[in-house]
Amino acid sequence: MPKKSMLRPADFITTRSNMLGEDESTIDFSNRFFTLRKHATTDILPIQKELDPFDCLSNTRKHKYEYTEDNEIRIMEAKSKDNEWKFKKIKSSKIAVGNIVEVQVNFTLIPLGNNEYSLKAIFREVACFDNTLAMKAAVKAQEEEDDEALLWVKNIKLTNNEDGVWAGPSTAVN
Repeated sequence: MPKKSMLRPADFITTRSNMLGEDESTIDFSNRFFTLRKHATTDILPIQKELDPFDCLSNTRKHKYEYTEDNEIRIMEAKSKDNEWKFKKIKSSKIAVGNIVEVQVNFTLIPLGNNEYSLKAIFREVACFDNTLAMKAAVKAQEEEDDEALLWVKNIKLTNNEDGVWAGPSTAVN
């Protein structure tokens, strides 16, 4: 009699404690940063300077690993004009707490042997649709000179609004 295939429980669905100490269900996903050279089936890409400012990762590639399209996580900004969405690549530093984002995740089965498989969630893309909340938080922290809040939002870069006007303390809308 043939062996039955077994799918292990999804290990990306977990429980974590929030800041109040309450348990919440979470979905964890990740992406391998490299692919073994012999398993690379997609185009080999250069590693962006933002990801590897000191060439540590690039030096790893000299051995048996490659950075491919399968390893890339696309960071995009979504803009709507005349009911048509356009996406452009942005730096990952433009994604901040408070942004409204869409995340693309692929699910794949990984064979473990003995007819067992593991279901994995692979992170592919994040697209920022609205950064208004993050911008307002940064502006409010500046206006109130709240050191703790300023530390929290220090990486949020304020950007141009639809009219091309910088959304800073003097032009912010409450």
